[in-house]
Amino acid sequence: MSDTGSFGYGQQKPQDYADWSNVIEFIVRQRVAQINTVKVVQVIAVHPGAGSPMIAGTVDVLPLVNQIDGNGYAVQHRTVFGIPYFQLTAGPWAIIAEPAVNDLGLMLCADRDSSSVIRSGKQTTPASRRKFSMSDGFYLGGFLNQTSPQASFQLNGDGTLKVVDKQGNQLVSSSNGWALTGNVNITGALAVSGTVTGSGAINATGKITGSDFSDGTVTSYKAHTHGGVTTGAAVTGTPTPGS
Repeated sequence: MSDTGSFGYGQQKPQDYADWSNVIEFIVRQRVAQINTVKVVQVIAVHPGAGSPMIAGTVDVLPLVNQIDGNGYAVQHRTVFGIPYFQLTAGPWAIIAEPAVNDLGLMLCADRDSSSVIRSGKQTTPASRRKFSMSDGFYLGGFLNQTSPQASFQLNGDGTLKVVDKQGNQLVSSSNGWALTGNVNITGALAVSGTVTGSGAINATGKITGSDFSDGTVTSYKAHTHGGVTTGAAVTGTPTPGS
């Protein structure tokens, strides 16, 4: 866009051709303007990766900052397809947060053609001589979103952890241990080395093993008694309330 008080043809201002130094400066400025570094983008489509847990996939993104032509008119970008999105991985570990349509984030543009490396996963020769192209972008997403998340994995500054899903189930750590909100379904053995306490029912189709437990009425599984029990009798009496 032309500066206030000056007018020119295209993106060139009158002073740009006043002498050779100005001409060279204009040419350099035009070349620098073609360099893509970081773009603010919106996710248009998501293409998840394969596997379970899945590897990172790609997104189609729309750059949101319009271009400006020599007359000051806006020129909108088109969709950029097949941009790999960021997924935090380290060795065998991964934190998976799949992008969603309409997410806002940044696209980082590599300084060289990275398509061969993306396909092969190893050091290789670039497939073309292009530089700083949006075709070699990588999406870092979500931190510009304007709405609150419906689920979260929260690492607090005091060293505690809070995990909340869309259904309202929660797992929270504190100095007292772990607090769980929501139903728990266990497939496999449950071994308890401490005391099991609770005010609700304990239902199990298999064995519950541990040093002892209390359900709020029976204060001790190991020490509770049955009234009217005779050694060797086939039928026992009703347990003593609170025992």
